[in-house]
Amino acid sequence: QVDRLHSRVEDFLLRAEDESRLAFAIGNMAQETRLESFRIKPVGVKASPMSENCGGITERRLTVHFRAGFTRFATFLNALERSHPAVFVETFTIDRPQGTDALPRVDMSLAVLVEKPQGS
Repeated sequence: QVDRLHSRVEDFLLRAEDESRLAFAIGNMAQETRLESFRIKPVGVKASPMSENCGGITERRLTVHFRAGFTRFATFLNALERSHPAVFVETFTIDRPQGTDALPRVDMSLAVLVEKPQGS
């Protein structure tokens, strides 16, 4: 049972050595979904609320901005939520486009749980 639970936790944790590839992986999802004007920005790292009980976990926060119709937005959201490790969509806003042919602008706040490197 312990082995099974340990592997389940790994579904939600990004290994410390893979953290540098996180933005690239999310960018690939955006490119596959064909989002327009995609931008990603790291917001920072903070201790996870779980870190008090599991001292080896931090939380990486990112914001993404893009333009997309509903179908592409939903496809991207689905890709984020199904990714391994899990990418948590904390919040999102969708602004109504100004022009008749313009796409809605989407802003998302994302969070990813990252295991701390050994010895930190």
